[in-house]
Amino acid sequence: MEGPRACKIEELSEVVDLINKTFRTSAGLKPTMGQEFPLLLSEENLDNMRVISVEGNIAADVNYYPSKMNIEGAEINVASIGAVCTHNDHRGKGYSSIILDDIEKRLKESNTHLLFVSGGRSLYLRRGCTFCGKFYEFKTSIDILNNMDDINPKISVEEVTDFNALDFIKIYNGHRSRFIRSYSEFNKLYNGATTIWDDFYYKTYLVRVHSKIVAYFIIRVRKNEDNELYGTMVEYSGDISSILKGLQYAAKENNLKEYLIRCEYRDILSSYLLAMGSNYDEINQLGTVKIISFSDLMIQLKGYFKQYISEEELSNLNFYETQEAKVIQYKQETLELKQNEAEKLILGDWKDIKGEKQISSEFKIILDKVFPIYIPWVGNINYQ
Repeated sequence: MEGPRACKIEELSEVVDLINKTFRTSAGLKPTMGQEFPLLLSEENLDNMRVISVEGNIAADVNYYPSKMNIEGAEINVASIGAVCTHNDHRGKGYSSIILDDIEKRLKESNTHLLFVSGGRSLYLRRGCTFCGKFYEFKTSIDILNNMDDINPKISVEEVTDFNALDFIKIYNGHRSRFIRSYSEFNKLYNGATTIWDDFYYKTYLVRVHSKIVAYFIIRVRKNEDNELYGTMVEYSGDISSILKGLQYAAKENNLKEYLIRCEYRDILSSYLLAMGSNYDEINQLGTVKIISFSDLMIQLKGYFKQYISEEELSNLNFYETQEAKVIQYKQETLELKQNEAEKLILGDWKDIKGEKQISSEFKIILDKVFPIYIPWVGNINYQ
């Protein structure tokens, strides 16, 4: 056994072939993983494609892509793990766990704050990754959209047939919290996220008011169990009323019966859809999440905290770790967060863990002001 180590350039095609066999061709689908994940599975990311080889052949592979997030002005380091696979001849040997140990060590050394994992199986849960986040999953019928008032008669909607990132970047950068994308990344992510690999297709729309671009959205269109077309929102940004008008237009153009839309519970689109009477479920963030560097994450969020609490309140807040817990201290009180409690408090959960803790009402109010932080749905075009 050799590794864990970086994938060599001459092994890249072998690794991608193993990934395709695991996730695509074994199910009769096209071998498109390389096109779908152009940042994760690339020569530029070879050092973060971690492998174990046996007798010169790739036995297991775990990949991650480091990036940054802007959380209401505070910049944090994040990483996304995906396309985890083991060759059939080497299953059950614990190779993926060995590689994940290597990756977590590397993430700590590189001062990564959050880890997003595309899956939720026991391989990740045993490592402290957890389901968390507060999101709505709306099933919005076309009847609801058609009952909207005429929001703005000057709105025009156009399908994008020739993608130009510059039309999208300024709108996207208006998000309160978002992945930070370079111009090159935006182009590659869009092309990867709209790669067709099953019985669906993608549509992208720009919305203009008085010829000025005010919003965009990307949907995936496929048939449901009743053989009716519906759209799943992949990503949206910009003026919400314009997006809703655009969805109405796209539904007519594609003969859609319904949309599946996932939103953070405080997102403005959530407020609109709730007010319109759209059906919804309460769900967690896509996949699982783990806080890697708790204390430094809190330091990086200091600028964010300043927006919601006073300087005096912030001066009374301290964050540190022990062997047993992640600890938040306010004045003389301490809140010990064990196992996955830190993720559920800081990133959100539909069950409020503060209610189970013996802390003062003053401490709870402070926590309510700053947590959960606003993390976007990671199943957008950044899904790597």
